Amino acid sequence: DTCLMSTIDTAKNFQPYGKYLVASEEIEPGNGWYYTPWLTALGNNPNMASSDIGKNICDSYMEGCKNVKTDAQATLAVTDLSKLDVLYDAYSQWGQEALEKAADNPGPFLATYSRCAEATENYGGNRPNVGYSNMADLGNLAQNTRDILPQNSAAVLSALQDAVVYKVNGAYRKNSHGLSCFYLYGFEINNLKGYFTVDSASEPFKYLYSYMASGTTMETTVKDYLAKSGQKALPPFATLKTNPLEDAKVAILDDGSAELVIGGPAASMLKSVRF
Repeated sequence: DTCLMSTIDTAKNFQPYGKYLVASEEIEPGNGWYYTPWLTALGNNPNMASSDIGKNICDSYMEGCKNVKTDAQATLAVTDLSKLDVLYDAYSQWGQEALEKAADNPGPFLATYSRCAEATENYGGNRPNVGYSNMADLGNLAQNTRDILPQNSAAVLSALQDAVVYKVNGAYRKNSHGLSCFYLYGFEINNLKGYFTVDSASEPFKYLYSYMASGTTMETTVKDYLAKSGQKALPPFATLKTNPLEDAKVAILDDGSAELVIGGPAASMLKSVRF
């Protein structure tokens, strides 16, 4: 009965200890879980399958939220932890594909990826006035990146749908797929350093977000990782921390978006904003 726990990293950490994870992607409202219906059902049928217990928890939770009109942003999902290995492998391959695209053309790719993430359903606020949970819906992000990461986005979505065996979500959380993943909203380095301490954090995504935030990589182990994976080095690119904003130029593109370019014509695009 806790908030913001239905993440691929949490599921991976719990995998050795249970069969199913029942958790919420979003902050849970004050009413919390509605224990009476699902515990009554379990009391009436002590042999109930674990997956059915999870389904009953989700349904009773949503019932309780509807009773007090807090259901619009509610989420809860049942994840089959035996399916995590397939999902995590697809997730890591997806991150590796993103790293390779970033190495080939860092500025445009990272800006496009950032726009995809900003358009993705996310949880916990992720605004300066409320702080950053850095949790984006995994399935929605996979959907939004199909065009730029075509090799692995579909595999992530398929494995996710196989792993999440049941879920409920309110009207304002229609893009909830049951599990979220890390994305560095706000680009706060301390948040990224915290992610580095998570044992289940995917190596490709650690290095990808380090690269996005700093124009380089925060860990020397990235060189070993890139060499092991056969990938070429990540070229440094300009950020607002390394180049003065006074030198920035704005270019309006044919599709109506704008590129903020810093450090001259050879520098990479930092951010795009659609007008």
